[in-house]
Amino acid sequence: MFKKLLQAAGLDEETSIAGISDAEIEELAIAQGQVALPAVYREFLKECGRGAGLYQRDASFFFPEIKALKKQLVEMLADEEIKFPIPAEAFVFGAHQGFQFHYFLCNEISDPAVYQIDDGGSDPFIICESFSEYIHRGIQQYRDAFHQKK
Repeated sequence: MFKKLLQAAGLDEETSIAGISDAEIEELAIAQGQVALPAVYREFLKECGRGAGLYQRDASFFFPEIKALKKQLVEMLADEEIKFPIPAEAFVFGAHQGFQFHYFLCNEISDPAVYQIDDGGSDPFIICESFSEYIHRGIQQYRDAFHQKK
């Protein structure tokens, strides 16, 4: 599903799309606290966990880099003296330049809401009602930017 969306948007023209194995998916879940990853995210990882073409290539978003993102978020919160405890069931799947992080809660919802937290000190807030919406919206943003350059 995700790979076809990326290909249809032309985001695979310069960089390949590659997934990761079930063992690598489990490695991610263990690295961020033994969480049970949602079905839609597992599907994304199987299809695009190592790279998604132009999509998110400027972010920390792919294996193996995402293994350390929860730890990096906790460190950023401590450095910035932000008093927000990251829930144990949170899985941090994306970061932009170490100051903006995206996560969802692993709470048995197959397509969970996506939260954003920044180094500015505000509490996390929902940016998308589901992970699949997050991906669709991001693909559209990249597609718009990619086609504007042509």
